[in-house]
Amino acid sequence: MSPPSLTRLDLQSAMMLHPLFFQYTLDLIRANSGSLQHLVLDYIRTSASTWKKLLKSIALPKLESFTFKLYGQTVGEESLPGIVLEFLTRHPTIRELELEGLNSTAQYPQFDSTDLLPILESLEATPRTLSWLLQNPTAYPKLKRISHT
Repeated sequence: MSPPSLTRLDLQSAMMLHPLFFQYTLDLIRANSGSLQHLVLDYIRTSASTWKKLLKSIALPKLESFTFKLYGQTVGEESLPGIVLEFLTRHPTIRELELEGLNSTAQYPQFDSTDLLPILESLEATPRTLSWLLQNPTAYPKLKRISHT
């Protein structure tokens, strides 16, 4: 059996996070955790508890780009910024980050941005999320591009 070689995973449907397929999706990500460099979770509508279960359950040591774009309202969305922050904290190898759909009325937790994503080069997010992530003007010394959605 050859070692895992998946470098990019694009999930663009809530079906892969449905209870019938969730474990398969989680197993696929875990089996390729050593090679996965790009993870795209694009316009998926599911609960905050599902996001929490997924994002807390994976560690991707080679992750270079992460796209997390939500579609519509997410049940329990108040906790989403914290869930995403915890994931980002565990993935300091991220160079490109796209975040969209975190509720602007949600509670955005405080954090020390000097330790978050030390090699981040590109950041795309909503104005509210940008202001949250960029609260420290000296954070992200490698940052070359900022874009708002």
